[in-house]
Amino acid sequence: MNKRIKTLSIVLLILGCQFAKELSAQEKFKVFGMAISVKDLEVSIKWYHDILGFRVLQRSEFPLINAKTAFIEGAGIRLELLEVKDSFREASLFADPPNHMRLIGNKALILYVDNLNQITKELEIKKVVFAFKEVKLNDKGLTSTLIRDPDGNFISIFGKKGMIPINQKK
Repeated sequence: MNKRIKTLSIVLLILGCQFAKELSAQEKFKVFGMAISVKDLEVSIKWYHDILGFRVLQRSEFPLINAKTAFIEGAGIRLELLEVKDSFREASLFADPPNHMRLIGNKALILYVDNLNQITKELEIKKVVFAFKEVKLNDKGLTSTLIRDPDGNFISIFGKKGMIPINQKK
């Protein structure tokens, strides 16, 4: 009997180590934020503050790419806004829906809210540029309002209904 308990203990220890190894691999990377190239850093900082409530965490310069930067934070994410000297706009990256998804690459900052209708109305009052308002995206009830920042970058705001649960484990 004692040998069975020892064997079982060893098996459980091995399984526990394997689980811890998998968990540490899953937890290895954390989202810090994302970077967005902008035409005018000051205009973008003001827009993200006034429209979405972001606040400036830090300003700096990035000499390697000849950029002024600002880290801003809000809605549970950090953004690095970069104003790069001699930057240019590639029109195909800013196509209107539904063609906006055809070009491969980054598409939108995605936020979610409890009451999409209320937020959409607030954004209308703030005179934001809309790509669409409260569009049903799937048969699960997921809806989105899609807006543009001053440079035309998309920000998709999902209503909470129909969303995949946050931090869902497999």
